[in-house]
Amino acid sequence: MVNEYYFYLYNDEEFVAKFETKTDDILLIYKDFGEDLIIASMIKNIKLHEQIKDYQYFIKNINKMKSNCEKIKKTDFFIYLSCFNILYKLNQDTIVDYLFIKKKKRSCKLGRKFAVR
Repeated sequence: MVNEYYFYLYNDEEFVAKFETKTDDILLIYKDFGEDLIIASMIKNIKLHEQIKDYQYFIKNINKMKSNCEKIKKTDFFIYLSCFNILYKLNQDTIVDYLFIKKKKRSCKLGRKFAVR
């Protein structure tokens, strides 16, 4: 399946990250970018309220780094996405907004071939 959507994350109307997704269903994105993290934490016997604090702390740190124009690794953005999805799924208040935009399909125009004289 082809990535058909862009998934944008914003913090207080400031752009944070953009991801390509296959769907515009936030719950399916949670399954891809969040469920594994929360299950792994449960296996390690980390209590849910402790996990929530950790996810919120990570999001706040990335937002602070972004506002200070610091470099952020691509892997940190994927962890950010996972934390956001988990907090969204658990109905926690997040300071992050999101937006889906469908990719525009572009038609390929064939150039005309001219004969060289």
